[in-house]
Amino acid sequence: MIGALGAVTAALIGFFKPDPTPTSGPQPPPTAEPSSTRSRSDESSSDSTTSGDPTASKRPSTSAKERWRGPVTLPLSLNVPSQEGIELDTAKPVRAGVDDDLRGDYQTSPKIVVLSGHAAEIPGDADGLTRSACEKRLTSSVPKGPVWIDALRGNGMGGTYCFNTTEGRVAAFSIVSADPMPLPQSITLKVVLWG
Repeated sequence: MIGALGAVTAALIGFFKPDPTPTSGPQPPPTAEPSSTRSRSDESSSDSTTSGDPTASKRPSTSAKERWRGPVTLPLSLNVPSQEGIELDTAKPVRAGVDDDLRGDYQTSPKIVVLSGHAAEIPGDADGLTRSACEKRLTSSVPKGPVWIDALRGNGMGGTYCFNTTEGRVAAFSIVSADPMPLPQSITLKVVLWG
């Protein structure tokens, strides 16, 4: 018992012992797993404001972990794309006029604008999708500009799409509803964001 207590004490002293060589810049926190088994994608899935790396938010995460799920409402402006949309690369979706991921548009019919330029229709509903299913649908081609997706299907709203956010994350949305016609003010989506 005393020997085991001594080993634990020695390990703790070694753990808290200061490093005699000074370094510059932020250091990664100690982990229980060896650094060779920890991938960079595990680190990039954290919020960029806490990672210390100013470019971390621009790297796509390869994590299949769900980051956020819920409804979002996009404002619609008559005859022009809305001046603000929804930014999804934050801790929770927020309305933004710059660097947003999705906007509404009502020029001739309600549309969703995917600003990254990467979107692909997929069968089913956003609730039942996985990140890997969306990745298989999305191409890696260089976008030529935003993509406009028509929200109308026959006499109603509908459709499910995988897309990339402007910071490269994989996400999906299902079109749920819009305000009553003929001049809807907003459109509601069900969104899932991974990693």
